[in-house]
Amino acid sequence: MNTGWHWYLLSLDLKDQRFECYNSLWSFDVGEDAVRYASFVRSWLNDVVGFRIPELAYSEIRQCAQQRNDSVDCGAYMLMFAEGLTRGSTRPLKEELKDPSLYRSWAAGSILLHSGSVASVRFRSMYPGKTCIEKS
Repeated sequence: MNTGWHWYLLSLDLKDQRFECYNSLWSFDVGEDAVRYASFVRSWLNDVVGFRIPELAYSEIRQCAQQRNDSVDCGAYMLMFAEGLTRGSTRPLKEELKDPSLYRSWAAGSILLHSGSVASVRFRSMYPGKTCIEKS
C-alpha cells in the first residue's frame, strides 16, 4: 500500500481470517489507511468473490525490521516483507534485513534477468542485441 510517500504491506492471513500490517517506519502511523484498505478488500472478497470473512480483524506486526527515520527504503522493506511471507515466514525479516540497497539491486536484477518477465521482454525489445550484465 502507498500513502503518497510511504510504502507498507497489508496482508491477509486466510487461515486466521486476519489482516496484518507490516510497516517499516512505525513513527509514521498507517493504521487508519490500513484499516480502510482492509475493509475494502473484505467487502470485495465478500461481494465479488463470495469469500466470507465474518469480521474485520486487523493487527499491526511490530516484530518486523525498521528502517532509519532518514532513509527512503520503505519500498525495499515492503518487498522484503512480501517475499518473506511468500516463502512461508510468519513474521518476516526481524533480523534478516541488513542492507535494503543490496536487496533493491537483487530484486531489480531478478526481474530484468527472468526471461518471462514483462520487464525483461520490454528491455529486450527496447535494446535489441543488448543483455543485462550477468556476473558469473
